[in-house]
Amino acid sequence: SGALFIVGTVWILARTNLIRQFFGKKLKNDADLFDQAVSIALAHNDNERAIKWQSALRTIFEPLIVDTYSEKFVQPSVINGGLGLSVPAMRFAAPVVLSNKRNGTQVFTQADVKIVSALKAMCDRIDSDRDGYDRGTRAERTRIARDLHDDVSARLLTSLHRTQTNLMQADVREALSDIRAIVTGLEGNSQTLL
Repeated sequence: SGALFIVGTVWILARTNLIRQFFGKKLKNDADLFDQAVSIALAHNDNERAIKWQSALRTIFEPLIVDTYSEKFVQPSVINGGLGLSVPAMRFAAPVVLSNKRNGTQVFTQADVKIVSALKAMCDRIDSDRDGYDRGTRAERTRIARDLHDDVSARLLTSLHRTQTNLMQADVREALSDIRAIVTGLEGNSQTLL
């Protein structure tokens, strides 16, 4: 039983080292991929997103070569018997082919295809959500500008044509009240209905 224990221990250690060497030391978990996707999708512009996308691919796979490709790939796939990995285009980046994983010491596998697919799906989702947020922000800004123009500007313009000071002051007070109402609405404070 002592020999069996020693052989079992040696086998477990050898197997762990083989797995670590075969799969690489930088296997990404979901949290790491999500962090990469957030960093990419929330970059300031498409050029910065493209740079971060390529940086993420380099961090995950450590390829020796990253070639931009003119062909459009629909899905990521292993090519050339595992020597390359085709990565489809993103909205902000051209398609690429990664070659020589882990500085040429490993081949690409279907697990790598799943990692790229997951990273791409997360980036697409975050990018879509960010675009929706931006559209909502622009719509709200347009509404505020319209409210200011229609309500406040009309009151101020009316007050310019008044000859009586007390009426002019009343118009200005009402315009200020409208501005306060708009700002209070932006802050999200609850308002009572009168």
